[in-house]
Amino acid sequence: SKVGAMLALADKLDTLFSFFAAGIIPSGSNDPYGLRRAALGIVRIIGQQKWNFSVSKLLHSLKTAVDKHEDGFLIDFADTKEISRKVIEFFLDRIRQQSSDIRYDLLDASTGKVNEGIINYIFKRVRILASHVADPDFRDVIEALTRVQNLAEKNKSNVEIDPELFVTNSEKRLYQLTKDKDPIVLLSKGDHTVYQFLASLKEPINNYFDENMIMDKNPIIKNNRVAQINLLNNLISSLGDLRKVVVK
Repeated sequence: SKVGAMLALADKLDTLFSFFAAGIIPSGSNDPYGLRRAALGIVRIIGQQKWNFSVSKLLHSLKTAVDKHEDGFLIDFADTKEISRKVIEFFLDRIRQQSSDIRYDLLDASTGKVNEGIINYIFKRVRILASHVADPDFRDVIEALTRVQNLAEKNKSNVEIDPELFVTNSEKRLYQLTKDKDPIVLLSKGDHTVYQFLASLKEPINNYFDENMIMDKNPIIKNNRVAQINLLNNLISSLGDLRKVVVK
């Protein structure tokens, strides 16, 4: 039942968070407290129930509850960011173990760029990529999307996009297609919505690169284009780090 699954999940998460906060993390084959088994159980429950929740936010909530207790239950959750990073990576190892029938590059791409540790989104990514890998245009789609990811990785920007600075129609079109899209909303709608949307951007992206020099001599134009690339990268990264996908 859902109630039973929720109680089991809460118990396993509490155990895992507490041990990680205490610095007790399995190494090698040594796992006297069965933390790998607990993590695998968590991954299975989330996968079966398709629950979308953030590991990072849950850990923060647990820290808040613990801090209200006089002795903090003798658990130190001071560095929640680092604990969260380690817990998420621990989960990713279990997902890789459970998904051994999936192509390694697709699994590697799907487990890349995990922001807040929403485990169910990782399962979605794996299924999405695996279901489209045989598409005739899969290679072309991935090449267009990774071109954006490569450029965004090298050029970060905190500048707000100014549509008034667009010079070409391809800039304007790509902006109109992407400006109101939320990567999390796309991924949560259904297994194929996000891929279909990103695949539809293949030609607009190619036209954009054909018509525009991103590193324009005018720094204002350049910064605006870099900001647009970063916006696009945020959408693409909802499917993970696609640069790890091997296309033939």
